[in-house]
Amino acid sequence: NWERAARLCDESMAISRQTGWDNFPPLCRNILAQIAAHRGEVDRVRTETPDLLQVAERTGIADYAYQLGRALATFELSVGDAESAWSHVEPLFRKGREMDEYLAQVAGSVAIEALIGIGDLAGAVRRQPGRVVRAR
Repeated sequence: NWERAARLCDESMAISRQTGWDNFPPLCRNILAQIAAHRGEVDRVRTETPDLLQVAERTGIADYAYQLGRALATFELSVGDAESAWSHVEPLFRKGREMDEYLAQVAGSVAIEALIGIGDLAGAVRRQPGRVVRAR
């Protein structure tokens, strides 16, 4: 239930501010951005994501960046823009390593669909979980 999840995030951010736990609100904002992406809330996603991407880079928490990239790509696919969707997740695949849990989630949820959408069928096949991802 998206409404309940959003309400819980709002409540959690308020409590974290009251208790001085300043690192928590960006995580909730990330969840809210993902919810907005899944709902197709164009303005909110475009307004929130630049700051959230900076927070993701600053914190260095791997799943935070993966989740945000996946949410942004999902959003772009929902408005029919496969190229933009791929641009949000393509940097995650540049590292030349084997498919791990995070990459498999991104590949299975949006990357393969984005690559098919831009006509890169070979790229889509390379991103199938269990394959080695090599830098270009």
